[in-house]
Amino acid sequence: MFEPNNALAPFYEPEVILGVSHWPQTWGWYCLFAAGLIWGLIKICSQLDRWWRNRYRREALSRLQVIASMPFNKRIQAAHELLKIVSVYVYGREVMATTADVDWYNMLNAALDGPVFTQERQGFILNALYRGQELSEAEVNAYLTAVEYWLKMHCVERAHD
Repeated sequence: MFEPNNALAPFYEPEVILGVSHWPQTWGWYCLFAAGLIWGLIKICSQLDRWWRNRYRREALSRLQVIASMPFNKRIQAAHELLKIVSVYVYGREVMATTADVDWYNMLNAALDGPVFTQERQGFILNALYRGQELSEAEVNAYLTAVEYWLKMHCVERAHD
């Protein structure tokens, strides 16, 4: 440390070693740390649960991308079937078995903030599916866009009310 001083020869300078702990010294910090840890675990668990519950959306959206690359005349039927499969998952088989197509579209619209399947679009789709009427590519693409919007934005809680 310092050069030895002859006048202070009989005295020894003590070595001071400061041990500073990085851990908190009071119990309040431990409580705050525990509360933060619990909050973080709850947040992670809720995000994982949400991810797991929305797996059907991801699967349906990936199938919709495949449908969009199908031949033009098969897109409407495949998108309609996909929407039926997802609605059976969301609403249940009992509800879907007793619901007509017109009421079904109204039920799908009820799961959104605003209607995406308008009466005009419903008429086009039902005529194309059951009467063999040809649709333009713009109408088919508009239907695929509406199906994609419904898959992304529908609220399951609102759907069951």
